[in-house]
This record gives sequence, structure tokens and C-alpha cells, in this order.
Amino acid sequence: MVLVLMLLVVFQEVEEEVYYFHMQIVIVIRMPFQLLKSYMLHQNWSTISG
Repeated sequence: MVLVLMLLVVFQEVEEEVYYFHMQIVIVIRMPFQLLKSYMLHQNWSTISG
């Protein structure tokens, strides 16, 4: 019983670590796309207005 509780606690902590790690990966992956999108929009805007 104690072992199960310990495992649960460990799993919980690992899950949190994985979650934060995953969030960081998602942010890192999405960042270039966001930059690219804003760059493209800016380019389009300057070609339209110019």
C-alpha cells in the first residue's frame, strides 16, 4: 500500500515535469511559425499599401 502511494507521488511529479517540458517544446516549436506568420503578414501589408 505504501509502495503504491509512493509510486503515485513519483508519477505525479514526473507527470508535472513532462507537462512543463511539453509546454516548453510547444512554445519553442510555435515561436518560429508565429514570427514567420507576422513576417508574411507584414510583407503582404507593405506590398498592398506600397
